[in-house]
Order: sequence, then structure tokens, then C-alpha cells
Amino acid sequence: MEQQNKELAEDKVLILYLLNKIFDGIKNDNLYKIVSSSKDINYFYFQELIADLMSANLICSFEQDEESFIKITTEGKNALELTKSLLPGLLKLKADTILILLKNLLLLLNLSPKMRIIIQLRAK
Repeated sequence: MEQQNKELAEDKVLILYLLNKIFDGIKNDNLYKIVSSSKDINYFYFQELIADLMSANLICSFEQDEESFIKITTEGKNALELTKSLLPGLLKLKADTILILLKNLLLLLNLSPKMRIIIQLRAK
């Protein structure tokens, strides 16, 4: 039971940690993809975590261009500061690496086609 509680807390902190690094909010499904890439996690369990975090006012949802996004609240940032140490260093590194790769991929996709070809050629 104690191990389950520890894992539950760790999973919630991971979600808060990731949302704290994503300033503009993120779609629920995209957040799930990032979390599940960092840690083996079931979709329905993930949705329960999101519901728990929302009911505790640690995260909130908002609408933009008729789409729903999730972001961390001020209370969530405060809670993260108090619980960040629960997150294992290796898991934090994995999550950070995934975010960096996604950021670089988005930057690459926003470049002109000519720049993409130059980057692809240099990578070979």
C-alpha cells in the first residue's frame, strides 16, 4: 500500500513538473503522450490523476480556438516546489530530454523547407 501511495504521488508530481515547463498549456492527449513516454502509465489511470489534480486546483483547463488545454495553477506551482524531491532524478532527466526533443522538433518543423534540407544534409 505504501509503495502504491508513493507511486501515485510521484506520478502526480511528474504531471505537475511537465506542466510547469509548458507555459502555454497543452492538450490532454499530448500531455499523456509525453507522460507515457517518460513512464509506463495507463491512459485511464492518467485521466484519474488529471481529475485528482483538477479537483485539488493544482491544474486547470481552459479553452482556446475551440480546443481544451491543461495548465498548472499557482497552487500547483507551490505544491510542485514542496514535492519536487519525490521525483527520481532519472525520471526527471527522461522527461526533460523528451521535452527538449519535442521543442527541437517543433523548431525544425517551423523552419523554411530550404533550412530543413540543409539541416538534414548536415545531419548525415
